[in-house]
Amino acid sequence: MVCPALPRSYFHSLIPSYNVPGTFYIDPLVPAIGKGKHKSKRPLPHASFRTRNNKIELDLGTTGDVYKAPKANVSVSSKSGDIKINIVCHQI
Repeated sequence: MVCPALPRSYFHSLIPSYNVPGTFYIDPLVPAIGKGKHKSKRPLPHASFRTRNNKIELDLGTTGDVYKAPKANVSVSSKSGDIKINIVCHQI
């Protein structure tokens, strides 16, 4: 699965029985919507990827101005699979 280099407003994936591969560009200027299940000091993630028993291989990058929004919050988890994340540079 390869997403275009256009930023996604929000992306949340729960795929319990399959590998989670892909390239995703996240726009940190888009504010998180909704509320979490519990009160937390941590902000909601701009993107989250989760699987139970399989591996996650992601290429992640951000778009936008690094001076206005220097980072994006991302949550990646697998109960018993390997996680591999490559940070990619967005070329303009």
